[in-house]
Amino acid sequence: MARSPEACRAGLRLTARDGERATVHVDLSALPEVPFYSFASTAGRAIYITVDDGWTPSSQVLATMQRTHLPVTAFLISQAAQRNLVYWRAFAESGGTIADHTVSHPDLTKLSLSQATSQWAQARQALGRSIGKTPDMGRPPYGAFDPAVAAAAYRAGLKALVGWSATATSAGIHTWNGKRLAPGEIVLLHWVPGLGKEMTKLLAVIHARHLHPMPLTPASFAGIARQQRSLGGD
Repeated sequence: MARSPEACRAGLRLTARDGERATVHVDLSALPEVPFYSFASTAGRAIYITVDDGWTPSSQVLATMQRTHLPVTAFLISQAAQRNLVYWRAFAESGGTIADHTVSHPDLTKLSLSQATSQWAQARQALGRSIGKTPDMGRPPYGAFDPAVAAAAYRAGLKALVGWSATATSAGIHTWNGKRLAPGEIVLLHWVPGLGKEMTKLLAVIHARHLHPMPLTPASFAGIARQQRSLGGD
């Protein structure tokens, strides 16, 4: 698929059975899209904890969820999730939300519309089949987002694409504007060794700021302005 610099038009290359080829130009801005958000509702001084990938599940995080009913959203690469299905089923049973982070974590903006749709749809179906909860939210790998990625998400059946406004790592917490965590922030972490410690530090900051972790759902974005671009890539 050829893209314009604005990524709003595509040239779909078609090959007939007799070998004849043609290019059909499509205006991607006219295709239905899934909205992209980096912030969610601030009601009740809410904050939203999201964790990406899934290669290294954390027993400490699961124990915290089970003990305190902490709401966590896992944006899972389906290939990673398949390695630890017992854990992810326990995560979902403990109130965790399962979300779509594609099959293999490619930069979707560099794929064709059909390839990007398959990445969303195959992951969504595999996660629903294996864990029992079919995702209705997705996060583009690296935060790489454009109208074609949003159109692919729509075709795959997703209802919202989710970015982030803050990150939490072993180096600390960093927000999109360099200020302290505020209500409505969506915080990004990763399922990596040391996640338990990172989560403990994050929760200490959240409590000190009198913020309240809330479940993230498509309804969390009611009344929130959609983003036109990602606030960062990872």
